[in-house]
Amino acid sequence: MSTNIETKMTKLVEKVNDYRPDASVEIVAMQKSLKAAMLKKNLKEHPALAQLLATLKKREEAYSLVLQNKRDISDVERRGYFDRREEVRFIISFFEVDKTLETLEKQLDYQLSEEVQELSTG
Repeated sequence: MSTNIETKMTKLVEKVNDYRPDASVEIVAMQKSLKAAMLKKNLKEHPALAQLLATLKKREEAYSLVLQNKRDISDVERRGYFDRREEVRFIISFFEVDKTLETLEKQLDYQLSEEVQELSTG
C-alpha cells in the first residue's frame, strides 16, 4: 500500500504543477501528513516498539476490566485507573495511522480523478 500511495502523491505533484500551481500549499501539507504517517507506521513495525505497543494494549484491557468489574475500589483509585487508561490510549493512538493513510489515499484518488481536472481546466 505504501508504494501505491507514494506513487499517487508523485502523480499529484506532477498534475498540480501542470494544472494548479496555486495548490502547492495543500500538496505540501498532504506530503507532510503522508511522511509522518509512513514514519509512524514504520516505527510501529519495529520489533521493540511492536512489543511495547502490545504490552500497552494489554494494560488498556486490564484497566478497562478493573473499571468494569471491580465495585469495591474508591473514587480516587477509579480515577487513577481512568487516568492511566487514558495515557495508554493516547500512546497507542499516536501509532494508529491506518485511517490517516486511508483518508490521504482517498484525497489523492479524488485529486487525481478526471472530475478535478475538468474543474481546474474548465
